[in-house]
Amino acid sequence: MRHLLTTLPLAVLAASTVRHALHVRPDATPAQLARAADDSTLLSYTVDSIRVIQRLTPATGVVAVNVYLLGGSRQLTPATQGIEAMLLTASRYGTRTHPDTTFRIAWAGTGSFVATDITSDWTMLGFRGVPSAFDASFDLIGERLTQPTFGEVGVTAARERLRSALRQQRGSPDGEASLVADSVAFAGHPYSLSPYGSEASLGTIDSLAMSQYVQAQVVRSRMLVVVAGAASRAMVEAAVRRAFGGLPVGGYRWTPPPPAPPHKVTVTMLPRTAATNYLIGVFDGPPETSSDYPSFAAATSYLGLRITEAVREKRGLSYAASASVSDRAAVTGVLYVSTSRPDTVLRLIKEQIAFVTNPDSMPPGYSFTSDKNSLSNLSRRATSSAQVDALAHAEILQGDYRLANEQPRRMRTVSTSSVRRAAVTYMKNIRFIYAGDTTQVKRAAFESKR
Repeated sequence: MRHLLTTLPLAVLAASTVRHALHVRPDATPAQLARAADDSTLLSYTVDSIRVIQRLTPATGVVAVNVYLLGGSRQLTPATQGIEAMLLTASRYGTRTHPDTTFRIAWAGTGSFVATDITSDWTMLGFRGVPSAFDASFDLIGERLTQPTFGEVGVTAARERLRSALRQQRGSPDGEASLVADSVAFAGHPYSLSPYGSEASLGTIDSLAMSQYVQAQVVRSRMLVVVAGAASRAMVEAAVRRAFGGLPVGGYRWTPPPPAPPHKVTVTMLPRTAATNYLIGVFDGPPETSSDYPSFAAATSYLGLRITEAVREKRGLSYAASASVSDRAAVTGVLYVSTSRPDTVLRLIKEQIAFVTNPDSMPPGYSFTSDKNSLSNLSRRATSSAQVDALAHAEILQGDYRLANEQPRRMRTVSTSSVRRAAVTYMKNIRFIYAGDTTQVKRAAFESKR
């Protein structure tokens, strides 16, 4: 059964989305919707050397704030990987202003929800709340980043929580293959380090190491603050100064990470006894700033559709078969299949890649744009939370926050010839990770072109 949203006329969906984003009455007239939309103003400014991007929407009843520490894995070493994840977790257990349990009591009093995101490119701590709790919520988030106490209880809890998550992931072939994927696909690159840490690094990171890291790395030049909702510019400027004005500026400057080192086809086999086998394949793509990116994204999406159809829908060989684009500064395409027939599935994947790269496969005039692209764009603006995420993504990964709504326009530049060209250029030198019964598929099958 098709999802209900796919049957709605786009104009109706757009009006509904605007109402949801601005929190106006569901029976609002077109004129009222237009006035509410006009209340939304996009700003970019600097407060004490900290970049701030803000979407003003006075009509909404919520505020979303994301505070980013840029750099991600590039700030780490094998010994410190996971340290920012431990920082965010341990800081819940007390700050200098609110020690021990008084911090959690103070936070509960705001009624706000915490938002976190720990990736290879950044560490983010933020909140979603009501305007009346904005100042208190922002101050407490600031305390977690600038004055955590790192007491024994908090550090131990953070270490065990991260270790438990790591062991749980390693406990399944699927999870282990995912963990190994970055170390294989990005060997020699900062992305080979895990922002969530390793067993070894989590075991040695202590309160002293985290305190020293905060002093050296939590600096204003690493920060990006993104706000959307019913907070005025004056409120945001005052909050940023209170929370972060006393930090050192530092000398950090965000630049895109280097591309992955050149690779040939590689195969990493992880023998596991399980009913299901897992196959991951990674291939390099262009950065989001490249003119090739829309065609690469379309080619990878098209490949995913064909793999799903060939592997899952026609033959029932997998409950999960896909190809997608990673959402990071160093872009990759990712193949993923779970199956009990890895030899057959691998052959089918290669057939679909050959199809996408064949100039005679796709009919002339095949359209890679649809209402689905418009729907995706609308969904990225549907709430204050979605808006801050989209603005930050565009600023960090595309170099300009104003490009947050540009993807549909960029996709209109895609043609069958550009999609095929992108497929030929990038869908090669795949790094395969296989976790499962190694007697069911030979290493040579991964390395061969067919």
